Amino acid sequence: MKTMKKDAVSPVIGVILMLTITVILAAVFYLWVIGFIGGGVKETPTVKLIQAKSGNQYNITVTQVSRICSVDDVNFFVLNKEGEAVRSGYVSDIYGYAEGNVSFMDVNKDEKLSVNDYFIIKGEYATSEYTFRLTYSLTGNIMGEIKLS
Repeated sequence: MKTMKKDAVSPVIGVILMLTITVILAAVFYLWVIGFIGGGVKETPTVKLIQAKSGNQYNITVTQVSRICSVDDVNFFVLNKEGEAVRSGYVSDIYGYAEGNVSFMDVNKDEKLSVNDYFIIKGEYATSEYTFRLTYSLTGNIMGEIKLS
């Protein structure tokens, strides 16, 4: 009696199926891990600012924040009439620094940009020729700005 040899799947098709299953499992695992650690750039928070002038100094107060964020993730800019930055940096660089022309005062002392925190602009930048702007460093988008007046 003659026996027939039957293969269920060719070796090439088997390897392709194993690779496909491995890639799919790796993608699912990646998405699962990213869900736990929070990956990707988030939406830019927005802020509303008001100003008060006292002598040769402006106090710019945060009155509303769509989402509280770290001062390490926020950039500030003082812009001239042409829209060029004459002073800029991370808010964390001017945190509580009252010696310079631009300072940030964290009312809650939580190192986050939140309601009632305020910026002090004085000296050469305390004129109506300038605009104060905040941007979110993770997206590069404008969070809020106010023209000094």
